[in-house]
This record gives sequence, C-alpha cells and structure tokens, in this order.
Amino acid sequence: MKNSYVGMGCFYRANPYGLVKTVCRAIDAISGDAVIAYVYVGKGGCASDVFIMPETEFMNIFL
Repeated sequence: MKNSYVGMGCFYRANPYGLVKTVCRAIDAISGDAVIAYVYVGKGGCASDVFIMPETEFMNIFL
C-alpha cells in the first residue's frame, strides 16, 4: 500500500532525481495548489538550493 502523505524532513529516492530531502509543504500563491519544497542531497550530505514541485507530482514520483 502506498503512503497517502509526504513526510517532512524525510529522505526519498527516485531516478533521475537521486536522493532528496523534503523541507516543507506550501501553497502556491497563484494557483492555490499544494507544493512540496525539497533539496537534493549530494555527496557528504550537502544540500542544494530549495526546489518546489506540485505535491501530486512529488507523490507520483517518490511514493
């Protein structure tokens, strides 16, 4: 059974994204849709800039 939610502060892995860590859930000011903010986790645990993706798309890719 798939998870029905995205955990904040959790690590997720999927190709071609690699390892990412979720930062927060937010609402897009223009569309009103839920988005997930995440960072790429690089070698040695270094985090990248913050990126956003619609929550439904994130769930389809990572969960």
